[in-house]
Amino acid sequence: MFAAILEAGGTKLRTQKAKVQQIADELDAASTAITKIQVNAESFQKHQKTAQKALSSAQEEKQAVQEQIEQLKAELKQLEDDAVRVWRRACGLGLL
Repeated sequence: MFAAILEAGGTKLRTQKAKVQQIADELDAASTAITKIQVNAESFQKHQKTAQKALSSAQEEKQAVQEQIEQLKAELKQLEDDAVRVWRRACGLGLL
């Protein structure tokens, strides 16, 4: 009976049915694409958070290393000053 209805509608009905099917297929494809984009966006957000944490950690480590460098520079300066004092005393006492 459905075939008889299709025959009664003729070419125009078949054309319209094909257009509806094409639109439904395009809608499915668009829906799939949107889902993939949403999944990718969530993944990118997770990666961004991970990268932000790594950046923050690296910045903290950099700051700690810079502080250590400054401390070592101060210690080196103190050692150099002490060495100069010892050298001057030795020169002053005629030990050299």
